Amino acid sequence: MANCYIRPRAYAIPGFSNYIVIKLFWAVLLLSVLGLIVMVLYYSDDFVTLSPNWKQRKLVGIIHSRVFDQVTKPTDNDVVKAIYGYTTMPQNNHTDEKAKNSSLPQLLSATVAFPTISQDNSTSDNNNSVHSVTLQTEKNIAASTIPSFIEDNDCLLWVDTQTNWQDDVQPQIKLDPNKFLYPGLIWGPNNQIVGFWQSVYLAIRLNRTLVIPRFNGHGTTGGGIIPASQRIEVQRIRRLVSSIPVESFSKTCNFSFDVVLQAQILRSATFERFKHDTGMETMYIDDKRIVKEIGSTQLRLTDEDNVKIPNIPAFPPANYQLTYAPWITGETDALKTAFNTSARCALFAAPFSTIKVQITGGVALPLQGNKLDPLRLSNGELYSAVVNSVRRPLAIVNAVERYRKEVLGNETYVAVHWRYDFKDWGGSRCRPDHPNKYSKMCDELRKITPEDVANGIFTSLNKAKVNQSAWKHVYIASPPVLRDFADQVVKVLQKLNSNMENPGIPLDTFLTQRYQPCWKRGEWSNEQEIFSLAEMEVLAQSEWFFFAAGSTFSSNVRPMRWQKNQNRNVIKKFEKSVYEVAKEAMIKRTNLELVSQGS
Repeated sequence: MANCYIRPRAYAIPGFSNYIVIKLFWAVLLLSVLGLIVMVLYYSDDFVTLSPNWKQRKLVGIIHSRVFDQVTKPTDNDVVKAIYGYTTMPQNNHTDEKAKNSSLPQLLSATVAFPTISQDNSTSDNNNSVHSVTLQTEKNIAASTIPSFIEDNDCLLWVDTQTNWQDDVQPQIKLDPNKFLYPGLIWGPNNQIVGFWQSVYLAIRLNRTLVIPRFNGHGTTGGGIIPASQRIEVQRIRRLVSSIPVESFSKTCNFSFDVVLQAQILRSATFERFKHDTGMETMYIDDKRIVKEIGSTQLRLTDEDNVKIPNIPAFPPANYQLTYAPWITGETDALKTAFNTSARCALFAAPFSTIKVQITGGVALPLQGNKLDPLRLSNGELYSAVVNSVRRPLAIVNAVERYRKEVLGNETYVAVHWRYDFKDWGGSRCRPDHPNKYSKMCDELRKITPEDVANGIFTSLNKAKVNQSAWKHVYIASPPVLRDFADQVVKVLQKLNSNMENPGIPLDTFLTQRYQPCWKRGEWSNEQEIFSLAEMEVLAQSEWFFFAAGSTFSSNVRPMRWQKNQNRNVIKKFEKSVYEVAKEAMIKRTNLELVSQGS
């Protein structure tokens, strides 16, 4: 049987040959297929990210807990629909010049109800939990949501490659280029910042070039390495002291430390993590590298019975007692005696509040001048300059300044950090079977109501003679489990101060929508890191701050809160302990109740 080629049936069209008709048929078919492919590619985010079981309530809860689903991330329109109840995302934000030249308050037109969010996720310890801004139920939100036009550099400032180590940066304090100190940081993000402060200070006092370390993510999101540029403004610290990147350090030291400067007694697993972070040997080094020096001792481990004895030399000498609390003064001689080693490549292991040194006046001020001699600087003066140089990345600072302009209208505002959930913060502090210095505070916190917090804030501002019309906005940062409590605080404050307005759009929603290109291109990817840093910056830039005593989240913000008055003198901005003002209001309320019952 002969082979047959079956062609599509050709319909006769007057004036056209069958050959032309067949060609037209295939051309139309090809264009249709190409059009379908283009459409699929254009809407690929929606096809890939949407799950048929995606629930609006789940989406809102994930957004508010600042941890997006790792498998199915919501699209921009899903975020808007879940939060506002409808989808009105503008399609051409980048070319909307009218919107670009308008502030966000001018775009606000519709009133939208936010759904109540139930969040039962617990947070981890060390006072570095995920926080959330608290807003009241009814919001004045723009129907067109948040414009997403940004400068390309806004995204890139977050990327590690933006630190150009080829730049000839001349630091104010020059350190020995042949000796190095690497900060081995531990615990949560804000504990790591405190450890970094201490490391920079020690590097200066020991005259060792600082190695800019790798940080670690929060335990609630699985940890992982965080590039320094996504935790601090690297260029700023480079302008203070001589510093090099980890990559240069590891190559210079042939991928091994020579000595450990030990701040605390640790598990061997912690040194394994330092090894993972740097690619350098931390416990078992080549015998040829060992420098035998007077005072060196064996590395102290909590699980030393279960591991091979490390051979890396360690300081301080064995007669020093290593504790969680500060155990050495900040004097240069004391530090050089404890860490008296000529070894080249040093690991400063697990610093936190190791060195007894304070920020002068509680205000982190920069040093004046160049080529400064650190020996002529007081401990407090030097430590203040160190803290001043450790700032949040420029991308975060710029984003918060935009939030203030476009959402708060550049008006002054009150910031509150309410940290006191008994599942996380009080997990170890407030146990009835474990009395400690926080026991009395825990008993009082259990009695404090949202009304007490609001009345305490209101009374404190009145005592400071702050005009009520000056604080139209209140930003409350709290763990998600305390959202309802914080919502009640806002409602009471609104009754007390009729001038109060709503910020309208939560900070995390603003960052998600306003910076869409950064997220879509993958230049912004660590949601929790960005949201947490941005929230700290919001607290730092506030005019009036009610901090949470006992929280490193709050304590790391406080030294940066200063300004210069009309006479160019440095003054510290208003701040009070929210626990103390709430306690005073609680005592006043309970006394009145007792009087009322007695009468």
